[in-house]
This record gives sequence, C-alpha cells and structure tokens, in this order.
Amino acid sequence: MSSPEAESSLQLLQFKYFQASYEVLRASLNETDEALLKDQHYAPRDLQFRASYQGQMASILAALAPRLQPTLAVELNGLAAN
Repeated sequence: MSSPEAESSLQLLQFKYFQASYEVLRASLNETDEALLKDQHYAPRDLQFRASYQGQMASILAALAPRLQPTLAVELNGLAAN
C-alpha cells in the first residue's frame, strides 16, 4: 500500500534521477576520446568500458523516457542503438 504523498514523492525522485542521469550522459558523450587519452591518461580499454557504460545508461534512459520525458525518447533510443 502506498499513499498519494509517497507515490508523488517516488515520481519526483524518478524524474530527478532521470534528469541527472541524462545530464551526466550528455556531458560524458561530449568528452572526446582523444582528450581522455591525453589529458586523463585513459587507456584504450578504459574507453571501451566507458562506451559500454554509456550504452547501458542510454538504454536505461531510453526505457524510462516514454514515461518521464517523451520528448527525449527518440534521441535516447538512437544513443542506445549506437
């Protein structure tokens, strides 16, 4: 059983999680591999892991988008597919 207040709070938390995750994903995608290799001393394997995690995050956000941010669904589905 849940109260209307708890349900509203849960929806707000889900929306905030979605927004924060989307912002982190976009910022991560804007970082170039070259800069990460040079400035952050990433190894090629680190970039592979990073791309994998970006894909996972994009997939999760794409699944949530129709309910939480329908306007981002197409973009996130495209990112998840890549």
